[in-house]
Amino acid sequence: MITTKRLHIRPIVEADDEFIVELFNSKGWITYIGDRGIRTKEDALNYITTIKNKSSFQYLVIEKINSSLPMGILSFIKRTDFDFPDLGFALLPEYQSKGYAKEACEGYLQMLLKQHSTIKVLALCMETNKPSLHLLNKLGFIFSHFKKVNDRQLKVFELIHTN
Repeated sequence: MITTKRLHIRPIVEADDEFIVELFNSKGWITYIGDRGIRTKEDALNYITTIKNKSSFQYLVIEKINSSLPMGILSFIKRTDFDFPDLGFALLPEYQSKGYAKEACEGYLQMLLKQHSTIKVLALCMETNKPSLHLLNKLGFIFSHFKKVNDRQLKVFELIHTN
């Protein structure tokens, strides 16, 4: 578990099924990440089980310190068509634009730096997703190139940190 000033960041568990249904069907998720077809708790449980069984996927749930209610996720995924893993984030609408995604990403990146003296991380983002583009800029990610992923043209950003 990662703890920041306001947040706990923990691995996803099966009990997060209702939260995943809500998040994956939010307008922002559908618009900027894509419809995953997760409509029921059973769909969510199957999805959670699948990602937990993939060593190349890490999904973490973001919660407020004083609450155990999930508010968003961080993902860290090593895709076969990229040399480095990518960091992703998504929050339920009511938690957006409050600094939670930035705080969660910074906490996760700090944890990675404690484990490795140098890290290189990617981030993928649609050109129309202005809030996420703004956050990636604040986090220090630099635009690298465009890449088509799952029929979507995405901007690929890179972040290199060294201790």
